[in-house]
Order: sequence, then C-alpha cells, then structure tokens
Amino acid sequence: MAGVLADSRQDLLFTSDRAAAQVSVYRCSDEKLLARVRTGAHPNGLAFDPARGRLFAFNLGQPTGQNCTASVIDLDRPRVVSTITLPGRPRWAAYDIASDRIFANIQQPAQILVIDPDRGQVERAISVPAEGPHGLQIDGERLFCAADSGAVAVIDRDTGALLATVPLPGAPDVVIHDPSLAHLYVTVGQPGVLCVIDSQRFELLETVPTGNGAHTIAVDTGTRTVYAFLPDSPGAAVYADR
Repeated sequence: MAGVLADSRQDLLFTSDRAAAQVSVYRCSDEKLLARVRTGAHPNGLAFDPARGRLFAFNLGQPTGQNCTASVIDLDRPRVVSTITLPGRPRWAAYDIASDRIFANIQQPAQILVIDPDRGQVERAISVPAEGPHGLQIDGERLFCAADSGAVAVIDRDTGALLATVPLPGAPDVVIHDPSLAHLYVTVGQPGVLCVIDSQRFELLETVPTGNGAHTIAVDTGTRTVYAFLPDSPGAAVYADR
C-alpha cells in the first residue's frame, strides 16, 4: 500500500496498492470492500472528485519514474475511463472544490499540474522554484508545496506567483493545514522532526523532535493534536498545539 485517502462525507476510503497496480475502494462505516480497479504501474498519490464520483490515481510508471500516468476511475462502473500522460514522477495530489481542479506535484520537472477533472486533461503547469515538489496542501487560493530541497513554497493557486518560501531543516514529506489556528504542519524524516509554520506570516514557529524516518502524520483539528507515526516503534509521537 502506498497511499490512503478518505472522504467522510461520501463514507469512502481509497488505497493505492502499489505492488498490485490497483486501487481499492472501501466503505468507511463497515470497512466493506466495494471494488478493486486496475491502474497504471505503481499507483501512488490519490485525489477524489466527489461531484463526478471520479478517483484519480497517480502512477509512478514502469520502470519507476518513467512512463508516468494518472488513471481516471469512474466509481459508478467502476473502471478506468481515461489515462493522462504525466511529464514526470508524481507525488502528492489533491482536489480543490473551490476551483474544481485537481492539483498534482511532479518531482522533475518541478511543477504542480492543474488538471480539469471534467475533461480529464492537464490544463496548465505551475513552475515550482524549488527542487522536488513532494507534499501538497491547498488552503483557499494558496498552494503549500513542500519540496525535497528543504523548503515550503507558498504559491498563488490561480496566478502561479510565488508568495513566500519557508526554509526547513531537511527534505519534507507530509503537509497538513489547520485553518482554525493558521498552522501548517510539515514532517521531515531526517532529522525526524515536525515543523509548525504560521500560514499567515509564513514563519517557522517550532521544530518538534519526533523520530528518524517519521514522516506520516494525522491531525485532529478538534483537539488540536498532531500524531506522528514512528517507524521504529509501535506507536506515535503526540504534539498538542495549544
């Protein structure tokens, strides 16, 4: 398994099963398997368009990093209805309801692709002025792109203009935003830290030790708690953001 995406409103959970070249669809409430759909080679990031009932699986290709594609899956059938050719290895992706677009990071060339989910086509590409776009979070008209070069690039969703760059202590992975606090949480596996960024002032507020290789997090915005899962132990580091 490479990626997991849940949509609580639709009561759906999706997984990208990289080794099996497929995605699995579950009902969250009873964990029932609803479907398995073959995709391109090595599916990774996922994005879901709930209005059209379409899941986008971003495939790393075969060999990995070559012949990369995105599989567009119609969940009503369920099957792949179209395939999008990508210019490079895909990383994180997300659907933005406000603009009705899919945004997907590409490692090289350093870009964020903007995909029209209705036509299933790449509409434009936003250049990222940092090497290796990885984690991605959308907040209003801002794209927070965490890049391997050790920075978060804040980019205007519509114009592609660079709004700010926030340095990080290493190569980042997951990015999650809590709009109520205006805090952006970014994980860095080496060294193992959680970075807390003020998403209004674009400042690094705190660097919290987690553990080497810890790059997967979950955020409970109700209790303002961040959980960083530790690969070297059967547990998680807990950060209470007060």
